[in-house]
Amino acid sequence: MKFSKLLEKIVVWEFLLFSGGLRFSGEYPRLSMILFVITSFCLYRYNKKQFLTFNWKILLIAVLWVLINHLIINTDINSNFYMSAILYPIGSCFAISAFNFHRFKGLLLKYLSILAILSIIVQILHVYLHVPSTQSLIGPKYYGMCYYFFNVDWGENRLSSIYWEPGQFQIIIMFVLCLFIDELRNFSRLRQNIRKFGILILAMFMTFSTTGYLSLGLLFFVVILFSTLTKKYKLLIPFSLIVSCVVAIFIWNTSVVQEKLAQSKDRSEETSYAMRMADNLALFEIAKSSPIFGEGMETRTFEILSLKYGNRTSSNGWLCTAAYNGFPYLIFMLVCIYMGIKRMNLGIPSLAVLGVLLLSQANEYATFFPYIFIYIFEFRDYKKLVYETKSINHLYAHP
Repeated sequence: MKFSKLLEKIVVWEFLLFSGGLRFSGEYPRLSMILFVITSFCLYRYNKKQFLTFNWKILLIAVLWVLINHLIINTDINSNFYMSAILYPIGSCFAISAFNFHRFKGLLLKYLSILAILSIIVQILHVYLHVPSTQSLIGPKYYGMCYYFFNVDWGENRLSSIYWEPGQFQIIIMFVLCLFIDELRNFSRLRQNIRKFGILILAMFMTFSTTGYLSLGLLFFVVILFSTLTKKYKLLIPFSLIVSCVVAIFIWNTSVVQEKLAQSKDRSEETSYAMRMADNLALFEIAKSSPIFGEGMETRTFEILSLKYGNRTSSNGWLCTAAYNGFPYLIFMLVCIYMGIKRMNLGIPSLAVLGVLLLSQANEYATFFPYIFIYIFEFRDYKKLVYETKSINHLYAHP
């Protein structure tokens, strides 16, 4: 195996492991970030075909904004947490600049599918065969970990995989599925798509994540509405709308969504619904208090305002970004994501794909992990690969 191919596989695994994996970005965040930058830089130096000026401009703007914010504007920092919004983008920029888009997303799908299969097996072993978990202190919380890496005790047997909670796992799944929305909309290859993406959809259902279900429902709606059949036969548009509504009603009536809606009528402040609503309102107030640069990441001011307004978990990633680094930074990110989707030429309006991503990430706080930058930085090239194998375990594995 060529060294560059080995590096490619390592870096793609890092995109998954370092995007909220408890044993990686949770327990050893500094090591994970440094390792990510080093391996991505090595891959860039080894595979570099051209200097992508666009990527370095985007990186320079993002890094300078965060540095100025925390070293000049909001200097009351409690930790070096802000380095997450510097080192992860740097590593992502190196990696993505070195990759062909289709090879990258093929490897990403392959490894996420492997991770999902392993996670489902471990979860089943733990729940039904009573394989024990070990309580591990990671950061400020204890987690029930099985086979060291898998977080298996997240209430009511929800699938978290290696991540800190099911909500983060669903985001990874959605961000990967959206890379293949052009294939998902092709109903002539429905059987192949079920084989190719079925394990991820099963994993999504096993997360029992309300946001995940709603995001998946929106994804299905977009796929059906802009399917190749609908595009070819305009008369199918009403039928597509009916099918989309049926899918939406099914998702809406699942017990997961209905239980969350029932919580909205519960006046208790301890329900998930109540805490997330409080987080959203509080983060918006914090962002409004300093709309240009925000209040900084893990600063004393941010903590004081969080107590004042009732922010407990910073659970909305987009509002949290505005509260951390200001509305201009958030708008800059969203514009870059929109431009990135357009470059991918997925055959579906870019705003529709952006809507799915926005909904999915509205569940968790971290918008600085590597998976975000798949949609921000420009890949080395977007040439389609001419090979395709039948097995998902070998899909896009060899150039």
